[in-house]
Amino acid sequence: MKPFADTVSTDAMGNLLLVKKTAVLDAPRLLLTAHMDQVGFMVTHIENNGYIRLSPVGSVNPIAYSNIPVKFSRGSKGILV
Repeated sequence: MKPFADTVSTDAMGNLLLVKKTAVLDAPRLLLTAHMDQVGFMVTHIENNGYIRLSPVGSVNPIAYSNIPVKFSRGSKGILV
């Protein structure tokens, strides 16, 4: 990122901060942001009937993940309902 900024640093949370200076007086300021987490789900409980309860990790829109195939870390597969 150094070729695109005058200064590059990180803060205590691990955010990447870049500053690009300009010689133009009263130039508008611009802030670009993006999240650095990966969205997903974490298993919180397994029901007796095999249903798995999940909690979102990151900014998850539950409607966007309806009827989506999933694969767990040990190879089990399923469908989000």
